[in-house]
Amino acid sequence: MTRDLLNSHQRQALAITLRQLERTLRGIVRDLSNEEQAILYRSVITLPEERRPEVKRLAETALERIAWLARRFELPQKTYDNSASLRGPLALLRSDLHDAHAAKLKRFGEVDPALETELDPSLDELIAILFEITRLSQK
Repeated sequence: MTRDLLNSHQRQALAITLRQLERTLRGIVRDLSNEEQAILYRSVITLPEERRPEVKRLAETALERIAWLARRFELPQKTYDNSASLRGPLALLRSDLHDAHAAKLKRFGEVDPALETELDPSLDELIAILFEITRLSQK
């Protein structure tokens, strides 16, 4: 058994810092190989292809070091409940969708009379879907 070099507050501070670093590094590794082509956006990393393997290798080396530190100092693992991070943005997006209704778009200029019947039902459907996702994600 090794001598404990950290008190509980130090252990917690170290765990929090390394946890955030791990999440960031895992995001980098994921993003290096998973550029996204979506419907209304494209997500890319402009890092040149020849540098990507080295960045990935370094990130994985850092993750190995984090794993070693976690074992060495018996750092606690934390469980993240992503339900709240799912619900928060959806509430804001529902509000934004309400502001995209035809009547609200008048603030950007004259609105075609046909826009309300063409746009608003789809926006209302999206708002209802987001509300239902939020409802289902609550405890």
